[in-house]
Amino acid sequence: TANAFVVTDSIVKNPDQVVLPIIGYSYTHDISDHGYTPGANRLLSAVLNIRLTDFFLNESYVVTLGSGQFQSGSNIPDFTVNQPTGGTFVHFDLNAASLADLAADGKINVFLQTNGIFSSSFFLADSTLTAQVPEPLTIALMGVGFLGIGAARRKSFKKNIV
Repeated sequence: TANAFVVTDSIVKNPDQVVLPIIGYSYTHDISDHGYTPGANRLLSAVLNIRLTDFFLNESYVVTLGSGQFQSGSNIPDFTVNQPTGGTFVHFDLNAASLADLAADGKINVFLQTNGIFSSSFFLADSTLTAQVPEPLTIALMGVGFLGIGAARRKSFKKNIV
């Protein structure tokens, strides 16, 4: 959006973070330390991209956001030294509940876990949260515009009554 700024929070694990069966792994994205101010700003949208890697091809995963939005999948591709950008890319467009969760304090929790009794560990390589935040001036101008439309309609309504 032309009248919005982008806030990005990236988490890169080096070495990759192991996600163990039963235990899982939890982390938090925080956009409040990248220009987003809870209460002063609002969010238009947000996207979360996570890259998972593995040494085998039989792992199943579940990714859960703080609000309960989740996504699952299986067969995370091999990660080798020759393919440092390989892996499975998990993409979330945050739904209304997850967006409200993020907007409240600028933070959203992410929980990774294996899915299934035969699934073994996999790895978190990186995770990036990108949020669209409208500029405060845009919000103010929209408010003034809505007031003007309301006043014009009211004036027109009164004129038609007389």
